[in-house]
Amino acid sequence: MISISFEKWHGCKNDFIVIQGQKPENQYVVSSLRRQAPILCSKKGDGIGADGILYLRPQDDSHELIVINADGSLAQNCGNGLRCAASFLWKSSPPHAQEHPLLQMQVGTSTVDLQWVAQKERESCTYVLAEMPTVCHKASQEAQVADTLRKLLDQKSAVVTYDSLSIYEVGNRHLLLWGTEATEHNLRTLGEAIQGSTLAETYNVHLLTEIPVPPPAGAPTLVQGQIGEAYRMLSWERGVGFTPACGSGACAAGVAVLEKGFASRSQWISIETPGGGLWVQQKGPEEAVRLLGPAVFVYSGTFYL
Repeated sequence: MISISFEKWHGCKNDFIVIQGQKPENQYVVSSLRRQAPILCSKKGDGIGADGILYLRPQDDSHELIVINADGSLAQNCGNGLRCAASFLWKSSPPHAQEHPLLQMQVGTSTVDLQWVAQKERESCTYVLAEMPTVCHKASQEAQVADTLRKLLDQKSAVVTYDSLSIYEVGNRHLLLWGTEATEHNLRTLGEAIQGSTLAETYNVHLLTEIPVPPPAGAPTLVQGQIGEAYRMLSWERGVGFTPACGSGACAAGVAVLEKGFASRSQWISIETPGGGLWVQQKGPEEAVRLLGPAVFVYSGTFYL
């Protein structure tokens, strides 16, 4: 049995158990964390409660982030988790007010640059800008997935209507359903219909509805007055289920809006989630996707593996 120190963080209420790995590393820690993830992440009162575990593996000049879903499976990317992991590292060495420090992190097969942008009035919350990897539109998969989804909904007699469907990959694969009413009832109806199917095992699924652009006072200074479109997004994540927010899903949605020509690339896309606001920008089709959002420290503790 080994003692593990952790910190609890959340990005728009998408919450994580954050753990700093040590050198030399115990080769069994990650496999043990994956086995214990359903217990540690349980929100039924018998665990710490989280959507996943973020394990930071130290490298010579950077960090590798291993993202473990609540069911013990691995995720290839996590926009909210990256911001929380970076803020976890900055917390031990707070930046000066005039600095905008940078971190580079490996997650899945991608390298992500993260920048500390601003601190909110309460010291436990910071805004972090992540330059996410290129988002890929998987248009060739859409017809088959649409047919599979229709059959699953029919089998369950589930009513979830939508105007269009699109698929994008940001490390993780995202199934975006546009124009449907983004309510928790509709999301849970959809989640129950796809549970146990190849769709649930392959995609993070999101419901998106266009909404009025939020007032500037609710956004960070970096994006105020530059928001072109706004959408409400609800998310059902692979290996987790309902989550209050999904950072990589927000990136997928933002790029889809830009590719549809609904906003200028000089503008930001506002993605409103049950856990709070996220903002996405991509200045050119081949450029990195910029994701801006909060990271909030909750508490620290210890458990045993």
